[in-house]
Order: sequence, then C-alpha cells, then structure tokens
Amino acid sequence: MFRKLGIAALAGALTAPLLATPVGALEPAPPEGVDAIAPRNVEPGANDDGLSEVAVTLPLAVDGRAIDLPVHEDDDEDDDHDEDDDHDDHDDHGHDGEHGHHAERAGVLALPTRPEMLILEDVPAGAALAVRSRAAGTWTPWTEMVASPDDAPDGPADARPGVGPIWVGHGATHLEVASLDGSIDHVDVIGLHIEPESDRAQGMRSLRAAVAAASSTSGTFIRPRSAWATSDMGWKCSGSPGVTRDLRAMVVHHTATNTAPYAAADVPSILRGFWRYHVESRGWCDVAYNFFVDRFGVVWEGRQGGITRAIVGGHTFGFNSETTSVAQVGNFQETKTPWAMTSATRQLVGWKLGLHGVDPAGSTTLTNRTGSTIKGVPNGGQVPVSTVPGHRDLGTTACPGNHSYDTLPYVRAQSRTGAHVVGLHETFMRALPSPDQYRHWLSIADNQGLRAAAVGMARAEPYSGVIIDDLYQRVLGRAADPEGKAYWLGVLASGVRIETVGIHFYGSREYFDRKGGAEPFVRSLYENLLHRQPDQKGLDYWVGLLRNGRATPPDVASGFYLSLESRLDRAARVFESILGRRPASSVQQDWAQRLQSIDDVLMAVELSLSDEFYERATTS
Repeated sequence: MFRKLGIAALAGALTAPLLATPVGALEPAPPEGVDAIAPRNVEPGANDDGLSEVAVTLPLAVDGRAIDLPVHEDDDEDDDHDEDDDHDDHDDHGHDGEHGHHAERAGVLALPTRPEMLILEDVPAGAALAVRSRAAGTWTPWTEMVASPDDAPDGPADARPGVGPIWVGHGATHLEVASLDGSIDHVDVIGLHIEPESDRAQGMRSLRAAVAAASSTSGTFIRPRSAWATSDMGWKCSGSPGVTRDLRAMVVHHTATNTAPYAAADVPSILRGFWRYHVESRGWCDVAYNFFVDRFGVVWEGRQGGITRAIVGGHTFGFNSETTSVAQVGNFQETKTPWAMTSATRQLVGWKLGLHGVDPAGSTTLTNRTGSTIKGVPNGGQVPVSTVPGHRDLGTTACPGNHSYDTLPYVRAQSRTGAHVVGLHETFMRALPSPDQYRHWLSIADNQGLRAAAVGMARAEPYSGVIIDDLYQRVLGRAADPEGKAYWLGVLASGVRIETVGIHFYGSREYFDRKGGAEPFVRSLYENLLHRQPDQKGLDYWVGLLRNGRATPPDVASGFYLSLESRLDRAARVFESILGRRPASSVQQDWAQRLQSIDDVLMAVELSLSDEFYERATTS
C-alpha cells in the first residue's frame, strides 16, 4: 500500500464526511441487495506528480448474485498449460473453467473524492474479480480483472500481487468489486485523484493538453518518458536497468484495467498511475512495460534505459530476459481494439525488432525461466513462439485480450515492412533510423511502395554523399568543396546515373592534368576502373587516340566506364556491398548486362528489395 503522507488538514477534510455521512445520502443507492459500505482506515495524501491518494479497506460480504460477464466460447483455446504447472490452474478468465459467473463476495465503495484511478492491493495471485464503476447514476458493464502472477519481473515470485491502476474516469461516484472465487474477504483500495488546483497540476494540465493536441498530428512518433514521468519517478533498485544480449521477441500486452474510456489528455496521468502501482504497490524497480500505446495511436516510452537499447522489462514472468514489450492501454477482451492503436503497435514493432535484427514475421524459441512448467514446457525448456507473441502465448492469462490477440497476425505481417525499412535505412543512410526518421520512410513505403522508400534513401545525401566524396578523393585527390558537392548531389537526386557523374570526374581536365599526360591518364583508368594493369595493346590504342586528337579525355573515360569489364567489376562490388557476398558468375554476368540500362544505385535498390537482403537484415 502507498505510504502515509501525513497531511493532517487534508486528512481531516476527507475522513470526516466518509465516516460520518451515510453513503446513501451522498450518492444514488447501489443496486438492490448490495450494501453500500463506508470505507475505513482512510489515509489521504498529496504528491508533487499531480495525483493525490486515499487508502481504504473495502470488506466484501457474502453475495451469490449472478454476474453478467460476456462469455466467449473460444476463451480456452490458447490456454493449454500443463496440469503440473505451479501456477494456479485458471482458464483465460482467470478462474476454474466456469462461465456461469457468480459473485461469491461483493462490496460497494462510495468515491466522494472522485478519484480517476483505483488500485486494488494484496489481491491473491490468480484471483478473479469483477469490477464496475458508477458515474452520473449509471453503472458501467462488469469487467473481469485477474491478479496475474505472469505480469512480473523474472526471479522470486512477487509477494504483493494486486490489480491496477483501474481507470474509472472523471466523475465516478461508486466502485463495486465482486470476488468470483470466494477466497477474498476484503480488498485494500488506493484512490488516485488528478489534482486540478495545485501549481504542479497546472503544469501537468498543460502537458496533457499539449499531448492531446499532438496526438492527432505527425509529431514525435514515440513520446519520451519525460512526457509523463516526474523527476522523482526514477529507477528504484540498485544498479541500473538490465540489457539483454539476445533479444528474440516483442510481447504484446493490454493493461486490462479500465471501466470507462479515457481522453488523450488523461494518458500521462494513467502512466504515472502504472508507475506508482508497479513500484510502490508491487515493489518493482520501474514500470514493467518497455512501451505503451494508447487508444489514440500515440506510443510512449515506458521502462527507462533508452528506447534503442534492449532493456529487460518486468512484464512476462520467466521470459523477460529475451524479450521486450508493448502494452496497449485498455481492456480488449470484449472491446474492439481501436485501429489507431493497432496501426501504432505495428509501426512500433517493425521499428523495435528491425533495430535489433529480428524478423517480426518470423518465429523463435524462448527459454522458460518461470521455475515451473508452462504451456507444457518444463522449467529450462524451449517454448516455440512467434517473434510477436501475445502474453497469453507465454502465460496463463487472457492478455492481450481476444480482440488484440486477433490483430497479431496483421501486426506481424505488416511489421515486416517496417523492419525492412530499418534495414534499408542502415544500408543507405549509414545509420539506424530514429523513430521519426523511421516513420517518415515507413509512410513512403506504405503509400508509394517499398521501392519508393528505397530509391529515396539511396538518392539521399548519406548514400549519394559517400559516392561524391569518394569520387572527389579517389579521382581528384582532394576533399569535396561544399558548392561542388551540393551541385553533384542535386544531379544525382534528379535521377542522373552515377556512371554519368563518374565519367565527368574521370574525364575532367583537373584529373587529366593531375595525372600528367595521356599515358599516365590511361594507366590510371585501368587501375581505378578495371582494377588491373594495362595490356600493352590496349594502352597503345587509347593513348594513340588521345595524342592524335581522335578522342578527348571524357571520351576515353566513357569507354572505360561503360565497358563490359568495368560493368562486371561494378556489379560484383555493388552485390557484395548490399548482400555481403560475391555473386555467382552467371548472376554477375546478368547484372553487368543490366547495368547498360540502369545505374549502380538502382542495382543496389533492386538487391535491397530482395528476400535475401531482408533475411540478412533481420538475422541478429
């Protein structure tokens, strides 16, 4: 439970009405047959993160009502864990294969302070609860929530399970909690309220407004941790966040804890609520998930350590050391996953796995380190999964909900384009893409095709600039002057072939004069373009043309550059630079012929669109 913060004035203001005033006098009465219970042990406080908290204990009385929870006939399809699993044997709902839901015990809590988020502490691992909230006189549908032991860092089993933070929205007046397995006689409830009046809250309101405004624009692809976390939300363990040496998969979760929809401006507060639950309630080092995606399609940095690094999270018990994670903010067991959320998840997965050389459309094996049998695999055994598994593939849980789980085939297939974009960027732009660079090129790939993205990168300065710099240095023996480089970059960007630019350099008066005459000029063309010493007959032929005035230096340079021998050499070099190997003789001959109609850049593009290039880029 959160620590007491000792603000006496606030304690008095909140405690008196809670204890002295009948709940029915404050709010509409709960449904017939359910007693409203005044909370006890109130522990109010306020923090500098724009949230205040109230801690209460809610007793649960014997009930027996039927609870109207949606039923899916296929809920148990993926829950084939071994009967010897040390985890409690629960189906995807989290309780014993029973779809006739009944409230064994239940209790109603009045919420006069109107907290937007609630945390249920000390709920036994595996216990199933039905939760609903009331606002404006209307109850939300029941939502089932399970205190999952599978949401945890690796290591010893967590001793402080719970559920939260549950988003009940603005203006909720009551919370009702029903135990579905009869093993719980009370729940400890923490109410988190977004402070509207403090100076700190004013800053948070401005932040939330900015986030809301940006969420529908082409702003930063991944919101940094600083966009939601306060300065005191640091790493709470000794050492620093761990980094895995062998990232194999990205696990998709849903947070599963809300009874009401949230607005874009609420997301930073919700994420701070997750941090407080994971760190203060469950005793973890940091928020468990590496990334969050909200229902508006905004991606947020979660666990600290750096979004480009393979930071070990605390999200999938027994499998954290080989995975990263994304949590979709919401409950998608019964609610359809918003398209913006699915699209953003797909973009994130392609970037993150592409960054680490993992094929999001592939499969892998993960080592079971739960200490027990899971999914029929003993501790230490290999679990075969997709590289983008749902949490339920690695634990006894419904996560990420039926609807989000059904989107995973799409996410995997479409993330392949994103991972390909990462490989193209590393090859042509000479660096792994930042999130915003990635989204720029992915948008081109999605709207115009992957070829258009590849051509755009290959014609951009990082790749073309290397070519121009090399020509200046190798041909003219000097660094490129800014004006000259800008000119030639513009020429290449306009679609002029590299060989045309190369002929201009090799045939230039500056190069001819630098070599000191016809014979040394011709010898240098043999060395630089054919990579061999000249034969005497060929040397005499070209030198004679120059000395007799029958050819100019550009004519001779063109003859060398466009020769079959030069094209064979260029084909081999481009092939090796893109695919990392020499081509077979027949393949080299074919590309040499094609270089009569396309240039080296377009050959590189063609090779970069191949399955071989993709496999090389996504083999870590």
